[in-house]
Amino acid sequence: MSKIKRSKVMIFDVFCILHKVFLCGPYPHWIILSTSGQMRFHPMGIDSRILAFSPFNNPNCSYGGFIYCNVDYEFRICMLAKHLSYDSPWPLRKVPLKHTPHFVVYHQETKTYIVALSTGELSAKICRVAGDEKEFIDEPKDERFPLPMRENFSLHIFSPATWEVVPNAELEMEPFENILCLKVVNLSYEGARSGLRGYLAIGTNYSYGEDTTSRGRLMVLDVIEVVPEPGQPLTKNKFKMLYQKEHKGPITAIDSVVGFLCATVGQKVSRNF
Repeated sequence: MSKIKRSKVMIFDVFCILHKVFLCGPYPHWIILSTSGQMRFHPMGIDSRILAFSPFNNPNCSYGGFIYCNVDYEFRICMLAKHLSYDSPWPLRKVPLKHTPHFVVYHQETKTYIVALSTGELSAKICRVAGDEKEFIDEPKDERFPLPMRENFSLHIFSPATWEVVPNAELEMEPFENILCLKVVNLSYEGARSGLRGYLAIGTNYSYGEDTTSRGRLMVLDVIEVVPEPGQPLTKNKFKMLYQKEHKGPITAIDSVVGFLCATVGQKVSRNF
């Protein structure tokens, strides 16, 4: 009995904007021709081998519905995600922040993303430092005086389930404090089998002006799980401050070495925590 020949390339012209072709076989791929004429290849590794594929039009799958058969002869009905853009090397989703992003790191223990953001504002405030005392003064300026832009930095937790900011969990930096580095470092922890645990390390700089010696602050934070607020399931994660110390210089780089935290303070390297 002769085998039935099946086409390995299936046309999937559901949308008029992008032309799509699905490649069946042991390494299934989506092949997309973008509006600029570039070819985009997106692998689909949910099932190892795809035997058959066809578009599927249904009221429940109104946007990019399709059906396929895997190597176990199981039929699966799927739908392309509406919020993703496939006209890129990777499927892309844009999340509006309404802030300026500077750093983003992934916290493995809580499976969340920590993002350092800043917002700019016109400010006539200056800081006068006398020893360890700081005095913030608002200098009166004429309404036609061009005020400088001052950045206000903060840390936020993003949940990958909804890609929304976890409410009531942000950490505001002090006035004139800029975040220079943010990294997840593996520090010594007796409760883990490996003896290490991931923490958030932050290095900052106080930009008070050219007449004041630059100083910085080193912080170590942990993202913990708490009881969420009623009706707000995303509030289960909070920041917890474990260590902070001011240094006589900006903290420009941080990393972990054999369970210890090393940071560059000005022109020196110090071991902390």
